[in-house]
Amino acid sequence: MCFYIFFILGFLFGNQILSAQAFILKSGETSLVIEKKEAQAYTFYITYGEKMYRPLHLDMPVYFEIDSLEKSVNYQKITQIKNSLICMAKMQTKMGSEFEIKDVFSKNIAAGFLLERTVKIIKAGDGDHWFNSYFGINGMKKKEITDYDFFVPGLWYKDNKYLPTYALASDYTLSYYYFREDRLPLPLVMWRDKESRTTFSLIHEEADPKTFWGEFGHDRIVDKRLQFGAMGFIQKKGITTGFMFPGSEGDKTYIGKNKQDKSSWALRSHPVKAGFEQHYKLNFQFSKTVDYAEAVQKVWRLAYKIYNPELYTVDIQEVYNEEIKLFDAYWANLNGAPGLPFSVYLPNGKPRAYNYQMGFIGFQLPIAYYLLRNGFEQQDQKQIAKGILSVDFWVNHASTASGLPRTWADAHVDRKAIWRDYPTYMRVAGDGMEGALNAWNFTQKQGIDKPEWLKFCTKFGDWLVKNQNDDGSYYLRYDWHTGKPTHESKYTTTNVIRFLIRLYNATQDLRYLDTALKAGGI
Repeated sequence: MCFYIFFILGFLFGNQILSAQAFILKSGETSLVIEKKEAQAYTFYITYGEKMYRPLHLDMPVYFEIDSLEKSVNYQKITQIKNSLICMAKMQTKMGSEFEIKDVFSKNIAAGFLLERTVKIIKAGDGDHWFNSYFGINGMKKKEITDYDFFVPGLWYKDNKYLPTYALASDYTLSYYYFREDRLPLPLVMWRDKESRTTFSLIHEEADPKTFWGEFGHDRIVDKRLQFGAMGFIQKKGITTGFMFPGSEGDKTYIGKNKQDKSSWALRSHPVKAGFEQHYKLNFQFSKTVDYAEAVQKVWRLAYKIYNPELYTVDIQEVYNEEIKLFDAYWANLNGAPGLPFSVYLPNGKPRAYNYQMGFIGFQLPIAYYLLRNGFEQQDQKQIAKGILSVDFWVNHASTASGLPRTWADAHVDRKAIWRDYPTYMRVAGDGMEGALNAWNFTQKQGIDKPEWLKFCTKFGDWLVKNQNDDGSYYLRYDWHTGKPTHESKYTTTNVIRFLIRLYNATQDLRYLDTALKAGGI
């Protein structure tokens, strides 16, 4: 009799079929509520604070797109096992295809929830060819996109105020902002309500965003090998956060046609074939954050903890020594233009072309500084001479009357170097001029005075002081002939801040410090 009683209690409370009442799964201050709409028809909603958040589409938890037709269904069966809710649904199309969907909701590690979804195709109808599955959470209906700050790593920071018009998420008039997760450093998206400080994040756990050679273009590609999702936001009667699998990218994409296109999609889908399955895990949570910086920090660290990438222990000094050997071996003086090749062929290592970019990828001036420094440290006179010759080349030939330097030259064995008619990017100039300043600073400590090197740096510093925008920014690039900007983006303002700080340290000229602080302000 005792065994019988305990068996009944265990069935009722440990493994219960949802009846008319709602089931609630709580995680911190957030509740996921299963709501019975009618017989064998269930949906869910989430409560956080005094707000309620509904599913992505028509208040139904399961939403698919099948051959350009939208299909939404409710769950038909709910089972609760301890701290998990198992939600089952079956979906049929007009063409006779049958899908089985299993959603398992559980608490995650950081006061939120985990959705584990499995989609199985039981039967494939003759007229159904492709499909995508979706999951998402609707935001507040009366909110505008400008009421939020966003975070999509590598793509969207706060309000994307300084992006060029062709960039993803630069146009706030679009309806869809879905991004392929294989262009993100971590697969996550986040919004933060500026007024309430409520923050919502969606992370794709255990993502394995595989694709294949030839997967390109705007036209729909249907292939089971597509294993990346798309994440982002929908702007229709409020802001909805969504995940699509596999991932189509739009309303705007860098794939295929010209980036200047105002609206375009790169469409990707899975085949409707009996036995085919989809699997994915989504981590989502609400929180309150003091400011945007805290919101970004929390979701990034959570995603990093979830993925826990392997760390490798290496001997940094050994790496440095090998790099110096590489620089020393490839350095060449071509008809008065000393430097290293921009690239080499692999696997034979032969130089592809000796063209010199001041900073960024080319890194000619910083490399000259490293050769110079290592030469003194190792008492290698040849390396010292190589470093000095390289810095002298840039000082004597790259400077212009305005102080804005030329940054890219092509060296030749049969004639003098030719300067490319290439705009001066702040990123390139910032790297390069910092290398020149480091070289000057180091030689000073060795008792060698190179006033022309410092003048080269202060000319650029003076240009930065004179040409700073009123908000403290700089444009992405400038025409070194005229000094006029040739691109409206301001995102690389940060690339010259450290140079300005170090120039202030070298000269004690407060103009450089004030300019750096103003640039940091944006």
